[in-house]
Amino acid sequence: MKAPKTIEVTLNNKFEACYTLEFSRNEEGEEIGILRCPIVKWHTLEEQEVLYRTFTITGEELACIEKYYFDDYVVSIPVKGYPYGVEMIDIIHKIVGPKIYKQMLSGTFKRL
Repeated sequence: MKAPKTIEVTLNNKFEACYTLEFSRNEEGEEIGILRCPIVKWHTLEEQEVLYRTFTITGEELACIEKYYFDDYVVSIPVKGYPYGVEMIDIIHKIVGPKIYKQMLSGTFKRL
């Protein structure tokens, strides 16, 4: 089994947090990734806290996130043809357009 991978970040110039990717196998023996992503929850302008969302990812999404985010130690990738940096959560929720999504999974995207 692969060792867990971590990316340390500072959210809102205030909160120390980290993205973590741990590896496991499902019942069929396929590799799965357990991805923990920090988010800032705003209660009021003065009161915020860091919470974590956990996702189970597999296949091309797991390979993409591991290779282009965790191995490069980044949480956002500037991609040619897309106006914003592509974040891990964009891949998981398929927020980017289908063309960029396919490029990210196949590794054919071009960084700015």
